[in-house]
Amino acid sequence: MKKIILSVIAFTMTIIIAACGSISPTGTSSTDVFEDTGMNFDAAVNDMQAASNNLSYYIDEAENLLSSTGQNELDNPGILEELQEQTESAKSLLVATIPEMADDAAQIKRQIENIRSQITTLEDKSFKLTNAIDSVNSGKQEFAERVAAEKKAALWKTITCEWTDSQGYSFEATMTISQWILQSDSEVLTETWEELNTRHTLPSLDEWGLQKYSGNEYTGFINGFPDNKTFYATMNDMYYAVGTVSIENKTDEWSFSDSNPGSATLILNWADSTITEFMRTRMISRVFYGSGTNTFGGSLTIAASMKSDRWGPVPFVIGYAENFSPNNPNGTFRSGVENGEFSISRPWNNTKLGTFSLEIYD
Repeated sequence: MKKIILSVIAFTMTIIIAACGSISPTGTSSTDVFEDTGMNFDAAVNDMQAASNNLSYYIDEAENLLSSTGQNELDNPGILEELQEQTESAKSLLVATIPEMADDAAQIKRQIENIRSQITTLEDKSFKLTNAIDSVNSGKQEFAERVAAEKKAALWKTITCEWTDSQGYSFEATMTISQWILQSDSEVLTETWEELNTRHTLPSLDEWGLQKYSGNEYTGFINGFPDNKTFYATMNDMYYAVGTVSIENKTDEWSFSDSNPGSATLILNWADSTITEFMRTRMISRVFYGSGTNTFGGSLTIAASMKSDRWGPVPFVIGYAENFSPNNPNGTFRSGVENGEFSISRPWNNTKLGTFSLEIYD
């Protein structure tokens, strides 16, 4: 009787297992699997949305960069074209749509795989787009730095001249001088002056020793060569040219020393056709010696007392008046500066050792 009952129980359990399927050792049902798959689908969708938003951000950055950058701002315009191509390609990826979750777990898994593939594509495009953006930004910076360096190099001019004095001593003078810089362009002027490594301070408009009257009218009787001249100008700004001069005794077998000192003098005369009044000038200059300064009007005199064969470098500054107004927004005396010329000569000698002009640094 017991054997019959056990057989019936075994038979009944076989029917139940057959109807319900195998029993999972972890206790996970098909419903649990579906729910887990759904959670993975939601996570994939969220990740795709984040990747799309990230790419969209870089597209906006790229378009702003494209609209604000010209090919003339780059040494290699091709990187701008590359950025344009990467931007258009990235925009085409944003049109992808996210499907609704399927009802079947197997289909959902395939959907997730597809979404993950799209995420990889979006992330790869973001990487390429950011590289293209960085290339253009770096290109712009490198271009700007190169132009600034070239402009800075062009700021300086070097002039040399040679002569023999009445005693037979031969000299060579080397002058390094900047282009004209407005005093109001203080940052550039200060940096340029500091390049000369001088302890001296540039004079402001009110520190030249001129008399100032109402209406920004400046005047003063100043030493000059060959004649003393009166500085006169209405001005609210001034062009400055700064520089140094060095003089070397090139005479064979004849050197200067404490026991055999020598001297050399150079004159820089200024001339421009805009000044018609006799003995008047809008040009003023100052030489900074170790023991003091000398200020001149209409010229610049360099007087070297030499106890060795090399003298200098000695700093100097040349100023030229300017006045900006509604009627002359580009400057009242700009043409005088642009068309004026320096001539280099020696005292009591009409022979020109050289001439040169300077440009305005804009």
